[in-house]
Amino acid sequence: MAYSRTQLYLLIASNALATALDLILWIRVVKMMSGFSWFVSQLLYPVCKTIILVPAMLVLVHRKSLSPKNFTFPKWKICALATMATSINYGMTLGSALLPDTLQAVLWKCSTVSIMIQARLILKTKYRWTHVAGALLITMAAAASVWGTQEGGSKHDLMQIILGVCFLLACLFVPQNIFTEKWSKESDLNPVYLRSWTSVFSCALGVVLLPLAFVRTSDNPPIPFNPRGIGDYLSDAFGCFAGYAQPKYQSSHCDDSTPPWVVWIMMMAINVTVDVTGVAVAKYGSASTGAALGSCNMLVTLGLMQMQWLTGEAPAKVTLANVLSVVAVLAGIALYGWFPEIPLDKYLGFSKPQQPQLEAADYNLDKSEAEFTRPLLDGRDGLDGRDGRDGRYGPDGQLQKV
Repeated sequence: MAYSRTQLYLLIASNALATALDLILWIRVVKMMSGFSWFVSQLLYPVCKTIILVPAMLVLVHRKSLSPKNFTFPKWKICALATMATSINYGMTLGSALLPDTLQAVLWKCSTVSIMIQARLILKTKYRWTHVAGALLITMAAAASVWGTQEGGSKHDLMQIILGVCFLLACLFVPQNIFTEKWSKESDLNPVYLRSWTSVFSCALGVVLLPLAFVRTSDNPPIPFNPRGIGDYLSDAFGCFAGYAQPKYQSSHCDDSTPPWVVWIMMMAINVTVDVTGVAVAKYGSASTGAALGSCNMLVTLGLMQMQWLTGEAPAKVTLANVLSVVAVLAGIALYGWFPEIPLDKYLGFSKPQQPQLEAADYNLDKSEAEFTRPLLDGRDGLDGRDGRDGRYGPDGQLQKV
């Protein structure tokens, strides 16, 4: 299946809108359940995603809507993607609990540069000066917004911000999107199939990473690393998720007027959309194009942060730095989208020519006639050896030995 440029842009716009909503709700849940980082990122998130995506995958299998390449795709590669996704989720959870909402939103705009670097190293994608200039403008937008959100505070607050920024920047350089693009194009993977198996492996990894639940990441009391400690932690986590206050976790806000489970349901419904459309953008376009053009979601994010019923907090203050950053993002998107990227042939995505491979039988030709007319069947004139991709056809139209 090939996507036209218009369809790809609509897909990117849908992903950008869903990403903005997803980010707002994710930040809200993480802050409400502060102190339960492992529970949110390694247990609740992958289990819920598995419950949603696996039945959808089974429906596709039952209807025989999946190509055979999906079933032969190596599971170790899916495990690798799950490992990368797990590390990103945990890093995001820790960073989200330490940083202001606006600062988190704009830091993710730096992903354009990080993805371009990874695509150049892994996929050998080439970029024009417009791509570099556009990515730098988007990064400048992030820097402008970071500058605009700096406020006076204690040394401890500053250290929290530095630590949170380090967590999020580390997440930006995990090459999950690049390998998703590479493998989904090479094996023609269905986005739902890929994300379903990734969520299954993530559930298994969450069990392996259970010791992270006992890493103290806030002012909450340490959790004893024993069976009773695990039981108490899970009991408190589920209680918080249900909307009951947890006295031992002073930094949490479990008894908010809107309980965590309500916000979580909304977030998961949107997050599945983000995941599936994200794989589709990488498969039919590229991860770097999706990151650059999807940066328009910053404008949507800043608008959504003015809605207290959605964020659960007072409306975010819009500063001159925020306005300048939006202008820089729009200019960066225009520059980046001016010319297409230059990928390797096998990673052309939606722009790859879809030419049917015609056979001699389609024209009732015998074997000798097929040898002579093969260039015509392949869409080439066959009168010049340069017209063949490998130059096998000579001036007389006969197949030449190479």
